[in-house]
Amino acid sequence: MVESKPHISGRQATRVADIYLYLDYHQWLSDAFTQKKAGSPAFSHRNLANRLGLKSSCYVLYVMQGKRKLTEEMASRLAVVFQLSKRETEYFLQLIRYSHAKSAQEKQFQYRRILSMRKRYMAKVSPKQYRFYEKWYYPVVREALALEPFTGNYQNLADMIVPSVTAGDIREAITVLEELDILYRDGNGVYHKRNKVISTGEQWESGIIHAHQRELLALGAKALEQQPRQQRDISHCMFSASGKSLTLIKQRIAELHAELMEIGCSEEEPDRVLQCNIEIFPTAIKTDRKR
Repeated sequence: MVESKPHISGRQATRVADIYLYLDYHQWLSDAFTQKKAGSPAFSHRNLANRLGLKSSCYVLYVMQGKRKLTEEMASRLAVVFQLSKRETEYFLQLIRYSHAKSAQEKQFQYRRILSMRKRYMAKVSPKQYRFYEKWYYPVVREALALEPFTGNYQNLADMIVPSVTAGDIREAITVLEELDILYRDGNGVYHKRNKVISTGEQWESGIIHAHQRELLALGAKALEQQPRQQRDISHCMFSASGKSLTLIKQRIAELHAELMEIGCSEEEPDRVLQCNIEIFPTAIKTDRKR
């Protein structure tokens, strides 16, 4: 999962959509425009076109709608208007290269560069914070804080969790997450996530993480039996492939993960916490034994 924080410029009162959460530059530009306009009603498509030196506002509008491509030169101008940092501008340009890639091989190359740039920006869960994964509902509680303001009504929060947990479990979870500096409480007593998304990174070795993954798989099995079909999607497929194809499949899964996190992090009014398990493993492997 990708870790990212909202970019707030000292010259800009309105938050700009966090570009590190996006794979689609068209969508980022549309969201960034909407947020900037919310903070400054005078900001319009025409105003933006004038600042970019364009005669017509249609070009930028069509880019936001995904009907036109954005050149890197124009993207650099937009980066100035939206006050992106140097690193954010580099990421913006990389999204364009990824989107405009013509072959599958080039697409993979550009996506790997995106992942590399995101990792430079990523704040990882340190081994000292691995207690976060000791119980399956710790991460759920963290995500559930986005559903409605939480100031200490443990029973109310417990009633949201599926499968059910107790108010005591919630109290314990909040205490642990505060101790690990994963949550913080604002001046009004409302709890918030310290970071939008957190990750262990790719290189980790921990029995706690393995146990956490087993718990998540068990939750999937319970959902199959306990959750109504309209609230879940559980499907399977089996096919023959090569080791080379497995590498490509893992790449596609990584892309899907990024897209799902993009959807979740851009959600303004979440009403549930979703757990998505994606598994791929061999059920038969060709041997080299000669008979």
